Amino acid sequence: MADVIHTQQVLPAQAFAGATARQRFWRGHLQPGEYFWALAFIIPYVVVFFAFVVYPIAFGVWLGSKPELYSTLLDDPVYWMTVVNTALYLGVAINVKLFLALLLSGFFMPRGGGSRRC
Repeated sequence: MADVIHTQQVLPAQAFAGATARQRFWRGHLQPGEYFWALAFIIPYVVVFFAFVVYPIAFGVWLGSKPELYSTLLDDPVYWMTVVNTALYLGVAINVKLFLALLLSGFFMPRGGGSRRC
């Protein structure tokens, strides 16, 4: 039989076994001095996210809650012109870009076909 060596070394998994899941979630692996830098890097992202994502969505939902604005919008001839222009742009632009992408992918394809292995 092989000899078994017993040590008092604590493995990383054993070190976290005693900690609760909530402590591990909030503390992570940051040292106490690193919390300042973590907040310094995340606060601008949160501000930009709220300014350019959350606020416009909330404003759009608020505007959409007024039914009289829909009748005004549907009566406006400029709205219908923009709907047609958007549909044409999407129909033409997507197909042209797809065709050019396929053309370029065929141009850059190796002559032998398939992939080269290192």
